[in-house]
Amino acid sequence: MDGDALTRRPAGCGGSWTLFETMMQPNPASRAGKVGPHVALTIAGTGLLLFARVVLTLQNMHGASKRAVYGAVAGAIGAACMTPLRLLARRHGVIDKTVSQTAEEWLASRSRARRIREPAFHHALDQILHVGYGAALGIAYALIAGKRRGVGTGHALGVATWLMGSWVLMPALGAKRPPWRKRWTENAVDLVAHDLFGLVTALVSHEMMAQTTHRPTSDGRRYLARSG
Repeated sequence: MDGDALTRRPAGCGGSWTLFETMMQPNPASRAGKVGPHVALTIAGTGLLLFARVVLTLQNMHGASKRAVYGAVAGAIGAACMTPLRLLARRHGVIDKTVSQTAEEWLASRSRARRIREPAFHHALDQILHVGYGAALGIAYALIAGKRRGVGTGHALGVATWLMGSWVLMPALGAKRPPWRKRWTENAVDLVAHDLFGLVTALVSHEMMAQTTHRPTSDGRRYLARSG
């Protein structure tokens, strides 16, 4: 996908997209030399924008395009599964914030969203960005892994995303302390959360690929089907 595709206004979004663009304008007061918020927006938004574009041509998809859709859905679900685990760790005093919260706070402090003090807004934005980032990673996983299945691929995805995000990307942005300056308990929570992400993403994407009969059915067929 080219760079213009990530910033092009989606058709039909109207005022809501204008509001989003205005809110995410960079803060002129940000310190020089720091990575701008557009980097994080590009990473987090790639999955959602790519997924939307693929869905528009769903009827004509084959092979890799279908895997990309399954990967986006699976990655979004996997990212969502990380949040309860991290919040449970916070409840028990192991961490103060989730990694996705530090990323959102970093982004908000460098954009017009810093003017909004309501925590509910930032919790919502935090999850939107996190799920979008997960969807982007899910697409990459589905395209690289293909039809390969197994628990090992899920663990590999989890460790790879942990190393890329927590050891490279986040410290480079200045969003949080690097792992070597954190307590082992913080790193353990982060690693387990990413491992869960990898396992869920691998499971969901491969099971969706295997379930080729998911389409409109008759009332009688649905009545007889084992559903749970």
